Amino acid sequence: MRKWLVLALIMVMAAVLPLAAHAVDDKLGSVALVVQHDDEVQVVGMAVLVQAKDGETWIAPTSVIQTTDSGKPVKDTYLMTEDGLVAMVLTVQPYGNSGISALNCYGQLEPVAAPMATNLGDPESQAIVGYLDDGTLISSGAYNIANCPLEGGLSGMTLTAMEGLMPGSATYDRDGRLTGMVLASLGEGEGRYLAIGAPALNALLSGWTTPGPAPEAEEEQTTKAEDLLTCEFDGGYLTVTPVGISTPTEQSMAVYYMDSGNAYYTWLTEDAGAKEIGFTLPAVPGRIMMIWFAYGSDTHGDQEFENLLMTQEPLVIETPAAMPIDRYEYWQECYLSVVPLAKVVGVSERLEQTVGLTTEMLTDPSNKLYFQVNSHYVITENSEESLLVCLYTPDDSCLTDIAGFIWGLEYMEQDDWHVDVTELFTYYAEINDGILPEGIYTLTYYIGEDLAGSYSFTLSDSSLLDGGGET
Repeated sequence: MRKWLVLALIMVMAAVLPLAAHAVDDKLGSVALVVQHDDEVQVVGMAVLVQAKDGETWIAPTSVIQTTDSGKPVKDTYLMTEDGLVAMVLTVQPYGNSGISALNCYGQLEPVAAPMATNLGDPESQAIVGYLDDGTLISSGAYNIANCPLEGGLSGMTLTAMEGLMPGSATYDRDGRLTGMVLASLGEGEGRYLAIGAPALNALLSGWTTPGPAPEAEEEQTTKAEDLLTCEFDGGYLTVTPVGISTPTEQSMAVYYMDSGNAYYTWLTEDAGAKEIGFTLPAVPGRIMMIWFAYGSDTHGDQEFENLLMTQEPLVIETPAAMPIDRYEYWQECYLSVVPLAKVVGVSERLEQTVGLTTEMLTDPSNKLYFQVNSHYVITENSEESLLVCLYTPDDSCLTDIAGFIWGLEYMEQDDWHVDVTELFTYYAEINDGILPEGIYTLTYYIGEDLAGSYSFTLSDSSLLDGGGET
């Protein structure tokens, strides 16, 4: 079963928050909305990705995320950037009593880290970027900036800006460097705020005051999936087998896997009592796959996967790129064919190529979409190999169907076959409001470890620019 990683959250947020505007400058590209989801969606603040000594770090006011003793958010907490990408906040680590915390996140964010200023900068030329409590992102001026001490001797400042800014809103100098972060609203006037200044943030991020390690409860110790699983490649298949579990199994189990370029994950399950254990996953060439393992629960899906994200380091598999097939004198042509749902299609029927494709045609529920391959080859005996059919999308997602390919003596003169790829297109459209975004789409199939053929086409706003092309 496939599942969009944060599809449900995005749908809820889209219903209650304004439409996100794409970042138009680096300041907007460095920030994210902090959202909590329990019975309802709640905007609690803003986070900023900053350039720290040891790399890039998400920071936010400690007050915006309530945590357990182990540093995990009490409520499901997410960061959402203006391009609509989302990441789950796994843990929160405070920098002492500074009021600022580092956020450990997991997801698909692609922000632009903000450089840090070395001082508060010119108080007469400051900009502030922040979110209002309805999720609206604003960028305006900051005024009446004055230095003030914070608890613990850290440098802070007071300032005036638009009324209603959430904690975490940040000030920048004219060069786009972060000069401060709002900790709280002051009650002494309209639009008055207390912020921590750049000198203090530099001290925190440079390790002069490091975030304290979050204590972990005994039952929440992090495990490693690589210690729980063994893997074996067979052409385009990856067989994953749990370690140390005897058969028949006493409890149910699940393997979750995710292509690092995708915004969704997939899981496979085995019920209690299984006499053989082995999960077959697609090993798509040239991709990076992350794998998690769960044992002992009968309820698989969102909650279990979220727990795994926080308690288990995934097994990371990087597959080598495929070379074009160069055996059996293999020749092929491939393309996409759209046929009415009611049409009965023969197993070896050669379907005609469809030209003039549109997003409406490809998402019409009265149509079936077939990836048609016409081929011939020369063999001396029958054999079978793995077959992967992949849909590569404009955002570099890869949706895959796993199957088998038969090299048959009776087929080799004219081996015409097709795969139903309707679900691949339909599933990808679900996250895009029922349409397929414009751009280049490529259907590729792999036989064993070899690249056997590809067909690409470009969708524009209303129609296909050309008839597509195969390789």
